[in-house]
Formats: sequence, C-alpha cells, structure tokens
Amino acid sequence: MKRLALFSLVVSGALALVQACTGPDVSIAENGAAGESNQQTAGAGSQSGGSASAAGSGTGSTATPACDRGCGDSECGTPGSCTLAAACKVVDCGTDTFDDNACVRPSCQADDDCVADERCASVLFSRHYQCVEHGGNCDCVAGLGLFTLNICSPVELAGARGQWQSLKISESVIGDTTDRTFATDGSVTVERGPAAPGGASTTTAELSAEDLDQLRMLINGTALRRDLADPTDCPLTKSYDAIVQLQLDGTQLEKNVAGCLGNDAAFVASFKALMDLAARY
Repeated sequence: MKRLALFSLVVSGALALVQACTGPDVSIAENGAAGESNQQTAGAGSQSGGSASAAGSGTGSTATPACDRGCGDSECGTPGSCTLAAACKVVDCGTDTFDDNACVRPSCQADDDCVADERCASVLFSRHYQCVEHGGNCDCVAGLGLFTLNICSPVELAGARGQWQSLKISESVIGDTTDRTFATDGSVTVERGPAAPGGASTTTAELSAEDLDQLRMLINGTALRRDLADPTDCPLTKSYDAIVQLQLDGTQLEKNVAGCLGNDAAFVASFKALMDLAARY
C-alpha cells in the first residue's frame, strides 16, 4: 500500500509539472493567426497615421486621394493609398498616358474606340503596385518590366489620328539625294540620285523584325506624330536636308528634321531615332 501511494504521488507531481511548463492549451495555428492579426492592425495604424500627417500638413482638410473618382474601364496608375499630389510625382498626371486624376487613359484597339479629339496610341507602360505615401512621397512596388499598351490619348499630346499608309524620308547632302520609302509590311524602296557613288539606282530591302517593331512603335506612338505636327521649324542647316513625310488616312505630316538631330537645344529624340533606323537601309 505504501508503494502504491508513493507511485500515485509521483504521477500527480509529473502531471502538475507538465501543465506548469506548457501553460494554457492554445494551438500553434491560433497563435500564428493572432500574431498576423496584430501585425495587420499595427500596419494599418501606421499607414493611417501617415495619411493623417500628410493631410494635416496642408490646410487641415483631407487631401485628395489619387483616382478618387474612379478610373472607369481603365486602372489607377498608383493603386493604394497615395494622395493625388504625391501620385502625380510618380506617373506625371495630365500627360499622353495618364489623366489629371492619375488614372491610366482608357485602352483601345483603333481610333474609332476613342472620342473625336483622341487617338489610339501605343505607349510603353509599366505598372505600379501597393502604393503607400511616406512623407509626401508615393512609394510603390514597381512592375517587372515594360510592355506595349494601346490607349486613347488626346491628339494635342499624341499627334494626328489615322492609320499610317507610308513613310518617306528624303535626304540631300550637297546634291547627293537618297529617298527611302517604308511600307506598312516592312518593305523599303531606296532611290539614289545621279550624284550618288555609282550613279542613280533603285533597290529594295526588308526591315528586320526588330526594326519593323521599332518603326511601328515610333509611328503609332505619341512623340513622332506630335513632333512632326509641331509648328516650330527645326533650324536650317547649310548642306543637309532630311524631309520626313508621314502619310496617314487623309492626312500627311511633313517636316525637315535635319536641324533637330544635333546635340543642342533643338534636338528631338523621335527624329533621331527615326533617322538612325533609316540609315540602316
């Protein structure tokens, strides 16, 4: 009997020790969920405080959030909690790609998908994610890379409407002329004048796949059409002319771009990119 009593005492003590060491009977999963909930609560409080600080730095009224009126069928350029003022430092509001509310301009497939004073333009685009404002700056997670996006962009920012039919570039260097005509299928006709080495000639070529993609992006993008339509003439040069003629549906854009190709204040990037491509053929 004494041995049995002693055994019972040992077992009771062991159970008490185990219970003391393990504490309340709560699972690991429940602890993890509670911790996640606490972190989310703490994070939300921190972001809320940042927004209140940004709003309080003005007149005391709540600052306008980016995309606050919604973006319709499009998307917000800075999805998250940034104010409009901070968001516009990231996406350049009121440009060919973003409207004044930081929304990406509506997508399209053709000009007819857009209103009369817009055209369906191709732009290189990269998305932003999880945008949060810190100290007046809109901090976002950047997308993985650029991709082509077709959007309805105002003609005053993106140039004239219309599908391109042909592109002709006529160069003249002290009487030595070269005319290159680019078709939409990527074919190129090169006509050299009698002053060219070997005399007058006409040859044909095909753009490489990369060059055809680049040419389409230049013509269907926003910069080249806008720059060709700009009433400001390029400076005249003494011995070189480079006349670009872009034929669209019912519209022809034409400009002598020779004086806009140098490394000076008159430099125009879209003209330089076009002439560099043409020189390869």
